[in-house]
Amino acid sequence: MCARWAADHGYVIARELLVRSLRPDHCALWDGVRPGLDLFVAPSRRVLESALSSVEEFTDECARRGVRIETVGRAEPSYDAQAKARVHRRLSMPTAGYDGR
Repeated sequence: MCARWAADHGYVIARELLVRSLRPDHCALWDGVRPGLDLFVAPSRRVLESALSSVEEFTDECARRGVRIETVGRAEPSYDAQAKARVHRRLSMPTAGYDGR
């Protein structure tokens, strides 16, 4: 979802962070971020609320550092039982010796 948004707006995803309740000033968020050039993209506010300990503090930190933050604004995908089973299978296969081919 974010990669599609980035491509549509002339950006390339350089790094993907999978975090939960991270502090807004944590170095993992800011390592290598260039003010005025880079931006954060998240699928939705809900995702930001899960990823960060405080979305408001993160928004303030982005403004302080001169870095934009964007949300994709598209509906999050919904999964039926078959889609959930496919995702579960893909996630569990690496631990069962599946190499992605």
